[in-house]
Amino acid sequence: MKKLLCVAGILILLIVIGLFGAGLYFYNVAIVPGQKSFISENTTLKRSDPLYSEKKWFQDVPKKIWFETSATGNLRLDADYIKAAKPTTKTAIIAHGYMGSKEQMGQYAALFHDLGYNVLLPDSRGQGASQGKVIGYGWLDRLDYIKWAKQVVQKNGQNSQIVLFGISMGASGMTMASGESSLPSQVKAFVVDSPFTTADAEISHQATTLYHLPRFPLVPITSAITKVRAGYSFKEADALAQVKKIKRQSCSSQAVLIPLFPTQ
Repeated sequence: MKKLLCVAGILILLIVIGLFGAGLYFYNVAIVPGQKSFISENTTLKRSDPLYSEKKWFQDVPKKIWFETSATGNLRLDADYIKAAKPTTKTAIIAHGYMGSKEQMGQYAALFHDLGYNVLLPDSRGQGASQGKVIGYGWLDRLDYIKWAKQVVQKNGQNSQIVLFGISMGASGMTMASGESSLPSQVKAFVVDSPFTTADAEISHQATTLYHLPRFPLVPITSAITKVRAGYSFKEADALAQVKKIKRQSCSSQAVLIPLFPTQ
C-alpha cells in the first residue's frame, strides 16, 4: 500500500508539473509580446488593396509623436497625433488589436480625419513602439486610454469632444475604460468594433479553436500565472462588467457606447 501511495504521489506531482509547464507555455504564447505564428506579419502596402489610398495617406501625412506614462508600471507609451485639416475641438483616439500597432490603423485614421477630427493613435503597452513586457488584453490598457484622453484635454482644451474607437482587443480596452469613474467628461462616445466580452472567453475560444484543447484546466492555470506575473486575471478583464458600471446620466456628459460586431 505504501509503495502504491508513493507511485500515486509521483504521478500526481508529474501531472501538476506538466500542467504548470503547459500554463507557462500558453502564458508566453498569449501574454508575452513577440512574433506569433498564428498572426500574419505581412504589412506591405499594395495598390490592389481596396484601402490603398487611405493607408498611403496615413503613411505620408505629417505626424507629431506624443508620449504618455502608463497608468501602472511606469512604462513609456508612444502615439502618433494628426491634426485636423481645419481647427476643431473633436478628437478620435484609435486603438489597435492584439499584437498590432498604430501603423496598422491608417484606414481608420483617414476615416476620422476626413470627418474633420484630430486623430491620436497610441501603441498599447508591449506593442508597437510602446514599452512593456506583457499584453494587457484591454484591462491594463483601459486606464492608459483614459490618460491619453486627459492628455488630449490638456493640449486641446477643456471644450474637447473625444471619441474612443478601437478594434478587437483595442475595442475591448475602450469598452473596459467606459466604466471607470476617472473617465473625462470630454469623452462623448465609444465606437467599438468586434470587442470580446472577457479575456477568459477570448482565450478559452482560442485554446479550443487553435489548439483543440479544453478550457479546463489550461485556461485557469494560465490565468493564475498571468495574475502573478502580469497583475491581472482573465476574468478580471471583463468588458460587460465595465459597461454595467457606467453612471453618466445627463445628456451633456453622457458617453454613448456603439458596439460593432461583438465577438467572444
